[in-house]
Amino acid sequence: MLIMQSIFGKNQDLTLEDIRTILNKKFELQTLEYKELKSFNIKQVMKTVVAFLNSYDGQGCLILGLEEEKGLPKSINGIDISEVQSIPQLNAMITKNLGAIPKLIYSPIIISHLIPVNSEKNIFVIEIERKEDCVYYSKKDSVVYIRRNDESHRLDPPEALDLVFKKSSSKVVVGVNKTTHTYSNRIELEWGYMNKGNSPAIDVTSIIKIISNNPKQEILFEGRTKVDLSHLHPLFTQVYEVSVGFKEDIQAPLYPNVGVLWGKLIISPRENANLLIDIENYDRQGVTKHQLKIKTDTIGNLQIETTEPEHSTYFLTNQN
Repeated sequence: MLIMQSIFGKNQDLTLEDIRTILNKKFELQTLEYKELKSFNIKQVMKTVVAFLNSYDGQGCLILGLEEEKGLPKSINGIDISEVQSIPQLNAMITKNLGAIPKLIYSPIIISHLIPVNSEKNIFVIEIERKEDCVYYSKKDSVVYIRRNDESHRLDPPEALDLVFKKSSSKVVVGVNKTTHTYSNRIELEWGYMNKGNSPAIDVTSIIKIISNNPKQEILFEGRTKVDLSHLHPLFTQVYEVSVGFKEDIQAPLYPNVGVLWGKLIISPRENANLLIDIENYDRQGVTKHQLKIKTDTIGNLQIETTEPEHSTYFLTNQN
């Protein structure tokens, strides 16, 4: 976990002086929160812990014992030693009050740090990171929380149910990697699919929409099974419908955390490429959408960016 490293410049052996260095500083992190807790309240701790685990990155850093004002840590108050005496005690309280759907196989990583303030009070820094992409909830109040910007929010029952469906469904995304082959006049990218969800993806069909801002560039999309739909989408340079998972004329499911190499994306010439690729991956449970941005400079150096996948299921729809 790199959150504490980005805040303090180290990830262990914290001191009270380290805590003082962050007072009145603004950190542009959605994964950082402070709680004063004049009277220790595990319900408030679990609200933030659960929200961190349900976030996209599934991790966060919670500092207990700092007074906060408008998102800034203002002063050091500490947690009374009579309420929480040790790291094992704190970690045990978090573990005891943490629930997940489906039931966890691998527990989240919890790393806590104790920094003495005086003989009666301590600061606690809690780092947490999920190992499984489940739906987490607080057993203290049986509520699911998520992060929105830099705050933790309670989900109402329909929202929580929708999140359960999303987390338990398949989620197919595209990944590209530069091949080991070196060409003077072109770039070859391996084009593959991976299921980052929690159930098998069946009958996966991918819609690929490519926009090239360089009319002199030749783009070849080579793979096993595709249909050219470019004539139906004049606003895009190229559009394809791809069938994912075909093997000997039978479409095999794409299992969780399993990838399949589909084909190649070839760009020629390699210089001054500027591609925006819209991707929609459909299966029996829902659709996952994201974008790839592929650029090269004047000498062909490659840069690839991908947006955060947006997944929706067919089980629930929002109704006003």
